[in-house]
Amino acid sequence: AFWKQNTRAGRIHLGMDEAHDLGRGVFMDKHGPKPAFDIFNRHLGRVVSICEKHSLEPMIWSDMYFRMGSPSRQDYYDPATVIPPEVKAAIPAQAQLVYWDYYHHDKAFYKDWIARHKALGKEPVVASAAWTWSNLWHNADMTEKAAKPCIEVSIAENVRNLIVTMWGDDGSTCDFDSAMLGFAFCAEQAFAHD
Repeated sequence: AFWKQNTRAGRIHLGMDEAHDLGRGVFMDKHGPKPAFDIFNRHLGRVVSICEKHSLEPMIWSDMYFRMGSPSRQDYYDPATVIPPEVKAAIPAQAQLVYWDYYHHDKAFYKDWIARHKALGKEPVVASAAWTWSNLWHNADMTEKAAKPCIEVSIAENVRNLIVTMWGDDGSTCDFDSAMLGFAFCAEQAFAHD
C-alpha cells in the first residue's frame, strides 16, 4: 500500500533472490521435505495477490528458478539447469522475471540466457549494471565489458525492457555520482545504435 501511494509507475520489484537453501532448516523440521520450486511459487503467488490488491505489477529477479534447477543448487548461470514444465506452468503469470547479469562479456552467453528466460513463457526484463560495488569509484572498464554485449544482444533479441542497476553491497563506499559515467555509457549503447 505504501508503494502504491508513493510511486506513479505502478510496477514494483520484489527481489525474491538469495533464498538459498529454501525449504531446509526450520521449515523442513516443521513441514518435512518439500520441493523448493513449490515453496517459492506458492510464496510468490501470495505476494503477487497482494500486488494485485493494490494494482501493482510485480517483477522479481529470476535467478532463484535457475539456481533451484541447477544440479549444484547454487549456480545461476549453470548450463545444466533444468526447470521442469510443471514449475514453469506454476510461475504466476503476473510476475515479470528480471534476468540480471553484470559479469559476462560474451554475446553468445547473453543470447542463450535471454532465450532460456523466454522459454519460461515470459518476456524478460534484462538488467545490466554500472559497476559500483566493492569499489571506491565507478569501475568503467567492467561496466563497459559487461553492459555493451548485454545491451547489444537485448536489442537484437527485441527485449522491450532493460534496466541498469548499481549496488553498494559488500561494504562498498563507492561514490555513486561517479556511476553517471556508466549510465551515460549504457544509454548511449541503448539509444545510439545503428
